[in-house]
Parts: sequence; C-alpha cells; structure tokens
Amino acid sequence: MFPDALSRAETEAVTAFGLLDGQICEITIAPVLAPLTIGWVGVVMPINQPLIDGFLHFSSTPPDIALAIYQDNDLRILTGTFMYTASLSENPGLSAEALSQYQQPRLDSGGKAMILIRPLTAASAHQAVYTLISIELDYAMRRFNLLLLILLGLLLLALLAALIGGYALAVNLTQPLRKLAQISGRMLQGDAPPLPVERDDEIGRLAETFNRASRIAAEISELKEQDQLRRELVADVSHDLRSPLAALHGYLETMQLKANQYREDERDRFLAAAVSQSAKLGKLAEQLFALARLECQDMELHPEDFNIQELLQDIALKFELPARQKHLRLSQDYGQDLPLARADIGLIERLLTNLLDNAIRHSPLGGEIRIACELRQNRLWVSLADQGPGIAPEYLPKLFERDSPLSRQARAHSGGLGLLIAARIAALHDSRIQVVSSLGGGAEFTFDLPVAAA
Repeated sequence: MFPDALSRAETEAVTAFGLLDGQICEITIAPVLAPLTIGWVGVVMPINQPLIDGFLHFSSTPPDIALAIYQDNDLRILTGTFMYTASLSENPGLSAEALSQYQQPRLDSGGKAMILIRPLTAASAHQAVYTLISIELDYAMRRFNLLLLILLGLLLLALLAALIGGYALAVNLTQPLRKLAQISGRMLQGDAPPLPVERDDEIGRLAETFNRASRIAAEISELKEQDQLRRELVADVSHDLRSPLAALHGYLETMQLKANQYREDERDRFLAAAVSQSAKLGKLAEQLFALARLECQDMELHPEDFNIQELLQDIALKFELPARQKHLRLSQDYGQDLPLARADIGLIERLLTNLLDNAIRHSPLGGEIRIACELRQNRLWVSLADQGPGIAPEYLPKLFERDSPLSRQARAHSGGLGLLIAARIAALHDSRIQVVSSLGGGAEFTFDLPVAAA
C-alpha cells in the first residue's frame, strides 16, 4: 500500500494497491465526512489476473507476488509473499531500461528464479509501482527431483537389460556358429561328427544343411579313398604279374620254337621252370584276390567260438613236411585251460598260415620256430617267433604296407603279400600285429583275439 495513501485519504478519495488472499488488488478508499471524517469506505477489485494466469504456464508451482516502488533508480519492496528480490532491490542505480528487460519472464542474474516485472498504470505519476511475480526454480523443481531420479533409474535398468539381452542374444547366435566353424575345420580333415540340431530356426536349418554337407563330404572322401585303393591295387597287380608272366611266356616260347634242338633233360628243366612260374603266378593271383576281398568295405565276418589250441596244432601239422625239409623244429607252448576264442576261424587260419609260412621261408636250416598262446587281460595272445635274419628297424614302421621295401622284394620271388593280408585280417578283428625284431636276432609276431562269452 502506498505510504502516503492514508494521509491523503483524510480529505479525498485515493487509490491504493495491496495483496488480498494472494491476489493483487486495487483498493479505492473514500472518506466519510460529517463534516469531519468519521470513517472510510473501501472498494477492492482484483487486477492483472490474466497476467498472473499467463505466467503460471511456466510452472505448476504457485508464484510469489510482491509490490515494489521504483524511485530514484531504486526498487524497493513494499509488500508481498516473498522477499527474493535482493538482487534487484539491493542494486542501486537500477535504470528503467534494466527493469524493462523483465517485461517478459526471464531468469534473474543469479539464475535462481524466473521473474516478471510489470508496471501498474493505475499508480500515481510521481510514484511508479511495479508488480513482481517470481517462481523459485529450486522449489519448482523439487517435486520433479524424485521423478527425475526414478526416470534415471529406469533408464539405467533399461540400459542394463539391453546389455544383458544383447550379450545373451550374441551368445545364443555365436555359440552354434562357433560349433559350425570348429566342425567345418574337422570336416576338412575327414573327422566331422554330426552337429546336434537343437533349434527350429535359421541356425537349426543351417545345422541340418551342414550335417547333410558333412555326410556328402564323408561319402566323397570315402569314394576317393576307395578309388585310390583301386588304383594302387591295379598298379600292384600290373607290377607283380609282369615278371612271372614274362618268364612263363619266355620258357613256353622257347619250347615252341626250339623244342627239337634241346635234349630231353633240358626240355624237362624248361618245363619245370614254366610250371614254377605258373604256380608263382597262381599264388600271387590268389593273394591279390584275397587282399581285394579283405579291403572291400562290404567284407563281412562270420565269427564263431573255436578252440585256438586245436587250430594252432592243425596248422603246425600242415607245415610239418616243409619244416622237416629245412630241418626246422616246431615247438608249441600253450597255457593251461585256455578259453574258446571268438573270431572268423577261416580268416584266422589264413592269418596263421601266412605268418608260419613266412617264418619257415626265413628260418635258417636247423633252426626253431616257437608257437605260443596265453591268456592275458581277458584276451588270447598268439605269437610266432623264428630265428631268421631279422628285420632292420627302419623297415618296421611300413612292414605291413604295400610300398614296404621288404614286401616289394618278396613279391619279386614268392608273392610278398602274406604279411599285408595278415595285417588286414587282424584289423578286421580289432587287433594289430606287433613285431619285435632286430638284425640277426629273428622276429616275433604277436596278435590278440577276443575270448568267447561264457
């Protein structure tokens, strides 16, 4: 309220301004003269309410309202609901131009409040009265702090959930892909197990496609291996048959062209040589046929229970005459109460025949060949040892292969496929022929067979 309003209201009607229930009001005060002043009559009217309503859109927080008087470049608060105008009222020399900057809501110089200053046109000319409307930002934002913290927390939780979900998705996608990469490397090496199909999506369909490709690759590899075996067999047959066929042809051609020029004993010698080459050729052909059957993928075993000791004795009896011709002694050593063996008796007889034939051919005159069998770790171990020249250590690793130097030398004289056939038969029975030998110390061949079920 203007300081001089009441003094002038003694004699005339005056207009004052003030706050009533938080609203800026224009108050008209008129004296009641009789003829002296006995009272006053006041009329109160709210003013500038649209201005206040327009200011409220900046915040839902109720604003603080004050009245100030501007005089001599000084803004002084008269009355109001707040006293936060120190930055203005304590700033002497505040010009009217500076006050005009607050005609629109703006932050004060301290950045703590939003302030609007408007002049009241109903004020007297020599005293400029201003309405100050202010919203403290700290107070206005206080109710939003909790909401801001909640939103920030939800944002962090959403970010964390996105990271965890992204990591889980990446693992879910990359794990089967890593398995595919590992198995693809093994597939190139010919060892690719089927990939389990555990999903019904693109990854699962990719795994199924990969399994089909892996099977096709395995079949192609198997076909290549069989083709390589076929090529090697054809090469071996061509090489091994060439020499006996050429010798046989030479003897027969000589007998045909010059039979009348040779004596009877010479013709008999040529015929004996031809018969020998023919027998050698027949033996080689029989060995090649047997080897081809053993290397065939469709080769089926016919296992049965049999007495291994009786089989060894029968084979020793079959070779008794060749052994006597070289004055060899066939010694036999069998463990007591040997169980029955479980194997293909025909193939095992062929294996033992090849080993014993090989031992007789390489044993010196008057030597000894020992045949033994014993039970170890629920397997029947059969061994044949001779006193021949032995095998050089460098020949042992490839002794049972086609390109073995010893095998090539033997084929030039008597076939040379016996050890290779024996090794294939042992492999079909999940066994392996072991050789212990040294130059001048003979050789011992050992293999094992499964025991028949009780």
